[in-house]
Amino acid sequence: MEKPKPSAARDIDTANDRRSLLRGLAAGGAALAGAGIAANAQPAVKGAAAPGVGEGPAAVDFSDGRMETGLKVMQQMGWGTNEGIRALDEDLWRITTEINFGTIWSRPGLSLRDREIICMTTLITIGAPGVAMHFKNAHALGITDEEIEEIIIQTIPYAGFPRALSAMALFRKVQQTGEAKL
Repeated sequence: MEKPKPSAARDIDTANDRRSLLRGLAAGGAALAGAGIAANAQPAVKGAAAPGVGEGPAAVDFSDGRMETGLKVMQQMGWGTNEGIRALDEDLWRITTEINFGTIWSRPGLSLRDREIICMTTLITIGAPGVAMHFKNAHALGITDEEIEEIIIQTIPYAGFPRALSAMALFRKVQQTGEAKL
């Protein structure tokens, strides 16, 4: 059995893993973006790795507008700047904002309303508690409580009764309390 690394070494590995993830997303993100971003778009890199650990970016700063686009999409969805995820982890918030909302949710072809319905259906199907945030803010995109109920019921033949029952209970809790905590 391998001995656990000292705390400082674990922290450096975690920071390097985050940087590697951001570099990978930066490289592949242009392919995901489709028509909106040039195939050869390169992110601007800021910072350096921890001393003695090698070279690499401390953070990736996309200069192609995905952060701003992602923030606009979240505002349209009624999410504000999604501070709940930011409080969990700054890197996760940046990835969510730039890649998820700034690249995928902002693509042409589907309205934000359609994407929200697809997203809620998917999250219900996999049993993700994060669907509560979508239930809470779906009204900003014109989705009614009745439509959310039908979305949940429609998942029964595909996701099963337990997932639909859990989703309905979560939806009722969001309706009653107005809270969407993970």
